[in-house]
Amino acid sequence: MRWLKYILRHSFFVALCASGLTFYTYLLLQIPVNSAVCGLVFFLTLGAYNFYWTFSLLLNDRQRKTKSSFSDYAGHLILIILSAVAILDLIWFRPGLIKILMIPFFSTLAYCFLLLKNSYRIKPGFIVIKSVLLALTWTFTTALIPMQSLDNAFKLNALLILGTRFILLLMICIIFEIKDVYSVRSFSKLLWLLMLVLLILHAGLALMLDKMNFFIMCSTGAIAYLLYLLSVSKKRGYLFYYLIVDGLMLLMSIAGYLATI
Repeated sequence: MRWLKYILRHSFFVALCASGLTFYTYLLLQIPVNSAVCGLVFFLTLGAYNFYWTFSLLLNDRQRKTKSSFSDYAGHLILIILSAVAILDLIWFRPGLIKILMIPFFSTLAYCFLLLKNSYRIKPGFIVIKSVLLALTWTFTTALIPMQSLDNAFKLNALLILGTRFILLLMICIIFEIKDVYSVRSFSKLLWLLMLVLLILHAGLALMLDKMNFFIMCSTGAIAYLLYLLSVSKKRGYLFYYLIVDGLMLLMSIAGYLATI
């Protein structure tokens, strides 16, 4: 189990999920899969999440007036450096991607900035804002980057993919944002209603895609809603969030691939 927690804590698995979502975007667009872009998304996610973990450690040390050992940071710092090298190599001959990468870059910084605000833990507004920022980051990274190869990025199919992707990721992000909020029951009805509305919107947009992907997306949305209900019913463990909830994205990608065979 130690190796599994290492993989999860150092964000290898969530990076694989992001790469899988990017792969699924190509399948939805029915265009050839660009393995270099999938690799780019993997390292973007790996670097961003290890930066987040490093920032969180520094913030916790500051708040608790403690000092973590260098070994606590070493693994994250090494992966940040390796990811940066890989990202530079992958975008060296694709300078057109730099502009679009600025959007998830600044949204990631904004998300980390909100960690400095303690009040989000007791206010639903901060939970929603953080969830929207993170969902936008994921959507731009896993959906908009692959769409750069389209002649017309604003075709109806592309817009539907962006819409369904953002809503699903928003549902997943909300699950993560409430995991440490002990006062969540005070506004659970609001979040329950929001999640229900998102589920209906997700199904409505997915209905406009082909039947197979409609089934895959609706099933994934329903599972996300079920995981939300499970997350608020009682406190869940590390593997529930970082393996099962994150793994939902990879599961959808695998189902999408199997549907094309």
